[in-house]
Amino acid sequence: MENTMGNSTGRVNHDPPARVKASPTFKTRARPQAERRGARTAQLPEFKARKSASKREDSAMGTLSDNDVIVVIFSKEQVRHCKLAHFLKQFGKDSLPEGPALAELMGRFQFLVHGYDNDPQELYAISEVRKFYQYFHRVWPYWFYFCDLQAETLTMMTLCLLPNISGFKRLGEPMAKVEYDPLDLLRFIEKNFVPLNTMMERAGMSEMDIYNRTRDVFHHFHLPYDSEPSEE
Repeated sequence: MENTMGNSTGRVNHDPPARVKASPTFKTRARPQAERRGARTAQLPEFKARKSASKREDSAMGTLSDNDVIVVIFSKEQVRHCKLAHFLKQFGKDSLPEGPALAELMGRFQFLVHGYDNDPQELYAISEVRKFYQYFHRVWPYWFYFCDLQAETLTMMTLCLLPNISGFKRLGEPMAKVEYDPLDLLRFIEKNFVPLNTMMERAGMSEMDIYNRTRDVFHHFHLPYDSEPSEE
């Protein structure tokens, strides 16, 4: 039986995210032209914590345009041994800025893994990739705040945390599909709103900003969001 992601019962079928080939490094890149036009490429300098929220300070990322995305690529060695120290040194909770500098980072990140192009399995089905993202989420649960919702990477990361998934491919269809229990997805989404709200409040965002981001997260997973915004 085929269902849509908005159903609350049964299992759902979903096209898996495509693999992305990339070199193992930290970098900032503009979105592909099909997603954002006129985007520029920027470099990722050392990231430092913002000391005070009393006045606007320049982001330690440098000036980011609306079209810039921060791409974090983990090597196979980092994935296999769950090495996150370098990332957490720059982007751990105690190192993140506050106020406008943090607000500028919302929705900017894409997280990729490198070194699995020759594995016939989809990334979300590879045991060490699943364990890596499960560990990543335990120590840094801010995915809904930082992840680029226009990209597929958050979907793949989320699939790594769902407990019961299976893949299948129909005759004549070029792409495999992934099947999972939608209640598992809803439980995952629900428990991630506390970290999302923590970051949004730290960034000094309004109730309407929080409402819009929450709605966008639901829409990213092809789920309806019928809640009305609160009046400030």
